[in-house]
Amino acid sequence: LVEGEADRVAKQAVEKLRESQRECWRPTSGIPTFTGVNGARNFQPTKRFGSGPGKLGVATMSSKELIEQIRKRNCTVDAKEPDLALVQDIREFVSSQGGTVNTKQIISRFEGRLAEGSSPLFKSLLGKICTFYRAPDKLGYWTLKDEFNW
Repeated sequence: LVEGEADRVAKQAVEKLRESQRECWRPTSGIPTFTGVNGARNFQPTKRFGSGPGKLGVATMSSKELIEQIRKRNCTVDAKEPDLALVQDIREFVSSQGGTVNTKQIISRFEGRLAEGSSPLFKSLLGKICTFYRAPDKLGYWTLKDEFNW
């Protein structure tokens, strides 16, 4: 029963991770073309940051206000969706280690962060974004699936 619920929550978190990745621009979208025009979507003539009122007559926000707004947004996302934050952290950790980690590395990285009884959810999240294999040295290794290795 607990593992079934953990699997359901893991599927939702992984789907949100996929959706988040789809919303991100590809690296090639910002590469200038031969005409010198950036290939970015919805290209608009740019104004200098902080230079007077915008389109609606409202002044643009300062860099301090922008950073504060980003901090608020990031905090609320993590607070509202801890499962999504956890799966993102797992993906980032495995990716930062070259796309493959052993079980000991994962345990040492996340053991202090996991709440009591969240082990089934963690295992399910890990299984959704990584492939497990046991090497001849008897250690278990987790490799990011291609769709999450960006």
